[in-house]
Formats: sequence, C-alpha cells, structure tokens
Amino acid sequence: MKRYNNLIGTILALIPLNSTIISKIPIISTPLGIAVAWTDKAKAEDAQFYFDRAFNNENRQASIEEYSKLIDFYPTWEGLWRAYNNRGDHYLNLGDYESATNNFTKSLELNPYNQFSYASRGWIKHRIYKKYREAIFDYTNAIKIDPDYFQAYYHRGIAKWGLNDFYGAIEDHKKVIKLNPGNLDAYYWLSQAYQQDEVLKGDPISPYEKSVEYLDRVISAKASEKTLFDGNYDGWNYADAYFQRSMARFMLRDLYIQTLDAHDRQIEKKYNKIYDWSQGYGSRPIMVDFPFEKRVNAVTPLLEGSCSDMRRALTLGAKYKLFPKLITDAC
Repeated sequence: MKRYNNLIGTILALIPLNSTIISKIPIISTPLGIAVAWTDKAKAEDAQFYFDRAFNNENRQASIEEYSKLIDFYPTWEGLWRAYNNRGDHYLNLGDYESATNNFTKSLELNPYNQFSYASRGWIKHRIYKKYREAIFDYTNAIKIDPDYFQAYYHRGIAKWGLNDFYGAIEDHKKVIKLNPGNLDAYYWLSQAYQQDEVLKGDPISPYEKSVEYLDRVISAKASEKTLFDGNYDGWNYADAYFQRSMARFMLRDLYIQTLDAHDRQIEKKYNKIYDWSQGYGSRPIMVDFPFEKRVNAVTPLLEGSCSDMRRALTLGAKYKLFPKLITDAC
C-alpha cells in the first residue's frame, strides 16, 4: 500500500496545472480501483508549490500564466490574494494598467488588510490616470494598515502635488525621511515643495533656506560617490539638484538684500531726527539683530554659490532657457 501511495503522489506531481483537465478529477483512482480523496491540506500544499513556482519565474508573462492557472484551480486557497497581487504587479510592469488594477482590486476583496495592493492601485490612479484624490485614498489606506510604509507616504506626497497641496506634500516627505533617511527622492521633492508660491506667501525667506538645506543633503550624497552619477531618480537628476540650489541661493540673495534695504530704511526713519548724518554712514547706530547680521554675511557667498551651482548644472546637462542667463549675467 505504501508503494501505491507513493505512486499516487508521483501521478499528482506529473499532472499539469490546467483547470480544464484537473477540475474534472476530484477523486483520483489508483490502478487497483482504490479511491483517494484530495484533502484540503494537500490542496493547500500544492497551491503553495505552484505559487512558489510562479513567484520564482523570472519571465513576467510566464509567471502571469502560472498565477492564472493557480487562481483557476485553487479558487478557495487562503493565499489567493497574494497570487492576484503578484499577477497585478506583473501586469503593471508590462504596462497593462487595466488588468493590473482589476487584480489589485480582487486582491483587496480577498484581503482588505493588504497594504501592497492599495499602494500599487494608488500608484496607477495617480501616475497613469491622474486621479489624485482616489490615489490619495488608496495610499492613506495602505498607511493605516502599515504606518511605517514609507513608499506609501512618498507617493501620497507626490500625489498631493497634483492637488497643489504643498503643505500636505511637505509633511509626507518629512515622514519618508524620518522612516528612510537615505531617500534622496524625498529630500529633492521636499526642497521643491518649499519653493512653491503657496508656501512662500507668509515668509518667503525661510522656505528658500529650507530648500537649500535639503538640496545640500542631496548634493552631498552625490559628492560622496566615486563615479559621476549618470542616471535619473524619480523625475530628476543631479543636474536638476544643482540648478534648483542655484536658483534658491539666487532668490535668497535678492531677498536678503531686500531685507537689508528695509532694515536700513527702518534705522533711518527712527534715528534721522536724532543723529547728524553729516558725519557719514559710519556714525549710524547699528541695531543688534542676528538674522540681519547673518544675511549681511551671506549675501556674497550666496551669489558665489549660485554661480558655481549654475555652472555645474550646465556642465551636467541642465536644459533651462531663462534662468541660466539671468544668473550667469549676475556672475
């Protein structure tokens, strides 16, 4: 009997994963006419075997076919949501966004606590269909399931750009950096969010200072590399980083000069009835103001840094029409 049991196992292993064939064989008969029921445990073990085989198949189309057979033949397997999720990932990478979305949705129907399908479906709604609110809803659900899912925070932050919610984007990008300090994409887009009009309305100086700070982090990471970076990150490269820092430094220089002029006018208005200006500028009282002194000392280095960054950006292939001439003329 043991030999026949082994024979049955061999027969099962040789049967192809094809629902049109196997679904007609709920009971397997041995050569001696002994009926053997396929237990739930055996089904689960077989389902896992075929899942692993599909997962390890490096050919995306072949893997999709493996997952499809698994889904057809084991419709009640408890891990079926993973098969739908993984098949959705393959469709996504092959550019079949409708099929990918359908698979992620089915995966969520089977397991609503599945952050990966939420995030992937959100990515399609955001990046492909520009449905920002729906995407943010999916990203938010992914975050509720896994509060440390930094990829969901990152993509939700980018989706908020589509709604001009730059304050919301800033908070999400900061969360990414907290969870994943080496994420240069988050540093770059955080620096850009601080340069948006909505953020600059109340205080135009501090956001530019923060932007320069985050771009310093991005560019310092480049400086630590031994070879020249020759690729792109998520919508930007190091030429963009140098260009944006050049612009931020240039804007800060102008804002600092405006602050200095306003500061001088304030002094003159307050003291012009008390002091004799005939003795020259040197006799004017100096108000103790650390930010003011900081800006006095920063004006020249900011221009020098801006010029240096712009030259570097152009060397790396930055393609901008207006601002390079504006800055290089000032240099």
